Amino acid sequence: MKNFINDIVSKVLLSSNTVLVIYEHVKNNIEIMIDKKIDVIVKRITKISIYELVKRYGIGKAVVSLYTTLYLNKHSKIRLLVFMGLSSGKRIAEILLGKANLELTEDYAIDTLREFMNVIAGSYALRLSNMIKRNIMYDIPEVIIEIDRAIISELVIPLAIKTNEVIFHDVTMKCDDDDDISMSMFIVSESDVTN
Repeated sequence: MKNFINDIVSKVLLSSNTVLVIYEHVKNNIEIMIDKKIDVIVKRITKISIYELVKRYGIGKAVVSLYTTLYLNKHSKIRLLVFMGLSSGKRIAEILLGKANLELTEDYAIDTLREFMNVIAGSYALRLSNMIKRNIMYDIPEVIIEIDRAIISELVIPLAIKTNEVIFHDVTMKCDDDDDISMSMFIVSESDVTN
């Protein structure tokens, strides 16, 4: 079973073709939601170490964290974590709600970011489900807005106990003449079976 999940993660989620299909689905769903065209660009697909993840997001500017878990079967799951700067999180909420100058800490802005992550998780789940011929469920996404980035430790340290590498998708979204909205997607596979 452990080989099953590792094969899925390494072959499917490191494949540029698969990742492009996932983000094309994200793009299409967001365009339907906002009734505007957007660009979604996958700039990089690779594996990075947990150390690099902590180094990159452990100190510095404030961050918006979105995360959920996809369940491939009763023993195997994939965690999706999206990290972005506060300005990117705010801009995504503004685009999806069609409003300017939002307060990111308001409930409606947080709910909008949760829906954004729901679109991403649903796109990953749909693509993986089609590949493995199995229904994939996922949790309601969590949204954490953290000024001091302490949450990075809470999210990443438990993962470091189970693995030393994560899959990294560097993604940029753009709507109209806006600046690029950058987000980093990290994917961690877990299995509670040891064979």
